[in-house]
Amino acid sequence: MLRYIGFIQCSKLKYWDRFILTKKENIPQRLPAKVAYSSTAFRLSVKICEKLNIPYMILSAVKGFLYPDEEIEYYENKTPEVEDYVKSGLETLYKVQKFETGIVFGSLKFYRAIARIFQNFENIKLIPVWRFDTYFSYLKKLKFLYENCNSVEDLIEMLNRI
Repeated sequence: MLRYIGFIQCSKLKYWDRFILTKKENIPQRLPAKVAYSSTAFRLSVKICEKLNIPYMILSAVKGFLYPDEEIEYYENKTPEVEDYVKSGLETLYKVQKFETGIVFGSLKFYRAIARIFQNFENIKLIPVWRFDTYFSYLKKLKFLYENCNSVEDLIEMLNRI
């Protein structure tokens, strides 16, 4: 059983979006999920997990739970609702290892979806990174956490203070 796991919200912005208006050749058709999603918040969340050696999964409202190195193809963007995350998460829940504490990187809507997915699991704790932040204050918080946390314990202590 894992002591900690990170759950990272996918992003609307994807690697392929930068090529939509250009006719570049040799654009990869498939990329690892941790590369395919490319918003600033997503990239900072991945950097925090990787720096602190926190195993993590990405939850896409379309693709469900994804391993960081699991390859995906481009798909159309949509604005997901809580139900979209819950449905895709429950369909792919078998991929998630048992854990004690989940650190949730994403919006409050995303946190609510993760909480619903794991509501029937006993003895787990979920810690949201996003509390009542605006998007830009959330980005500042992620950057601060990345620069100042050197262990999972530091991260949890800082999340409890800020």
